Amino acid sequence: MKVLFNLKRVNPFALILLLFLAGCETAEKVESKSDESSANETGIKITKAPSKDFKVTYIDQKKIYPDAELIQISPPDEALLEPGKMTFLYDSKNFPFVYNQSVHLTVKNDIKQYNFNSPDKIHLPMGTFLCAAYLCDENGICIKNKTSGKLSLLNVGIKAKKGIDLKQEMLFLNLPSTNNGACVLVDFMLFNNQLGANGNKVQLTIDQKTKITLDQWRPVKIEGLSRGRHEIRIDLLTSNNKLTNKTYSSDKLMVNIPYDNKNLEAW
Repeated sequence: MKVLFNLKRVNPFALILLLFLAGCETAEKVESKSDESSANETGIKITKAPSKDFKVTYIDQKKIYPDAELIQISPPDEALLEPGKMTFLYDSKNFPFVYNQSVHLTVKNDIKQYNFNSPDKIHLPMGTFLCAAYLCDENGICIKNKTSGKLSLLNVGIKAKKGIDLKQEMLFLNLPSTNNGACVLVDFMLFNNQLGANGNKVQLTIDQKTKITLDQWRPVKIEGLSRGRHEIRIDLLTSNNKLTNKTYSSDKLMVNIPYDNKNLEAW
C-alpha cells in the first residue's frame, strides 16, 4: 500500500510530550538513591539520580512487527530540488499503516532540525539535508528493526551534490504523542548500530547531571523529575562507554513537567 505524506513542521518543544503509564505491570523497574550509581539485570544504569523517587523503567511494545519495512519512493535519495514545498511518498510493507500516525520524519542540516508527524507539505530552504523517516505504532513508539527506517539525502537549491555518509551510526529522539503528566516516555530510533551489554550503548543525560545508560533498544519511562523544564540529551556510546562524538550520534530536546512528584500516585 502506498502512503502519501505531506508533512508539516512542528515546533520542536511541542514534540516533548509526557506519558502516564501507571498500569504498566510488566515493566522492569530500576530505582536509585540520590548521588549514587545503580544497575541491575535489566540493563539500566543510573548515575547521580536527582531524588530518591527517581525511577527508570523499560517499556515493552505490544507489537514489534519484526518484518515491517518502510520504502521511500519520493523524493529519491540525493535528489537535487528547488527550495520550497515538497512531498514525500512512502510504501510500507508488513505493517498496518494508519494515516497521520505511522511515519515520523526528521530533517536536519548543520544548522537546524525539523520534525514532522502531521499531514502537510514540507517547506525547506536552501541547503543539504539528512532525512530520517521511520515507522511508528499506534502509540507513537518507533518500530525497531533494520528495515523500519529509511535514511536519505536532499540537496535543496544546490547544484553540486554534497554527500553525507548514510552508513554511519545515527540516533534520533522520538517522543511519542501522549498525555501530559508527571512521567516522561523517552523513545529513540537507531540506524547502523546494535546495542548490548558487551557492545554499544545509549546514554540519556538529564539537565547535564543525571546519566542513564541503556544497553537495550527499548523505550523507557522516567519518573521522579521535579516540576518544571528539563533538558533530555541522548548520545551513542562505544562498547568501552565512550562517546562516539559523531555528527548524528546525539540529539536533545526540552521537556516540561507540569505536576509535582506527589501527584504520581493519583494516576
